Amino acid sequence: MDTNIRFGELLKQFIKKEGITQQKFYEAVGIGKPYFYDIASGKVCPPPSDVQMRMVSAFTKLTADEKSLFYDVAARERHEVPADIAKMLFDHPADMSSVRKVLQALLVTRSIRLN
Repeated sequence: MDTNIRFGELLKQFIKKEGITQQKFYEAVGIGKPYFYDIASGKVCPPPSDVQMRMVSAFTKLTADEKSLFYDVAARERHEVPADIAKMLFDHPADMSSVRKVLQALLVTRSIRLN
């Protein structure tokens, strides 16, 4: 799948894959028609993490990779950490220092490879 895709386009593709109407989708997620169409058209940023989570929950046919892509594309456009990762960190605060150490080690390893 195209990793440079815009969030609104990805959202519409996933709704089509789900086999439901856009109206049924935005009603299931609990957002209004104007807001949905602003998101789908790219007029506004992807929704905040709580809405992203409800969107993913409304999809029953997405693979784990597609769910990750959904969160990654939203995060890229919002300039944030992907919502699923942020939730994992929030739900497990004791693990944050371990995650930080792993990320720092990865960055060091990558900078060594790049030089």
